[in-house]
Amino acid sequence: GMNRFSLKYHPQPKVKRGFYLASIDDLGVSQSRHGAYPMITFLFKTAGSAQNTYLWRVPLTEEDIHKLTQVHQAIGLPTPSLAGLKAQGALDSGPYLGSNMLVHLAPDQYQSKWRSIITEIRPLSQAKMIAGIIEDEGPSL
Repeated sequence: GMNRFSLKYHPQPKVKRGFYLASIDDLGVSQSRHGAYPMITFLFKTAGSAQNTYLWRVPLTEEDIHKLTQVHQAIGLPTPSLAGLKAQGALDSGPYLGSNMLVHLAPDQYQSKWRSIITEIRPLSQAKMIAGIIEDEGPSL
């Protein structure tokens, strides 16, 4: 069937740049496009009236493991290690599913269409520190 983490399923609607309250709705482990390394994809659902979905793709490589670290810091899990993840072989989705955090969305042009993409993830505890988080169209925290 079609990859449930494809942009066709989740077009990532363009929204105003900023932090949004979101929760992890789904996650999956797949191989990268060329099969060179495993990749974890998180599917975030934003809170509030416009419940949009956004992808956070984490290739399990030295330069991308920080993306998983951001998720772990947001929900109080220990810092992940590549060696540990590879030794583990499988990922328990339990600690992740339904977890709430702040996702930073920024406009991005892809194949001449505008969408928003996640550029950063922060713990909910930082909401008060982040200026401009509470806006008319943003979630109420």
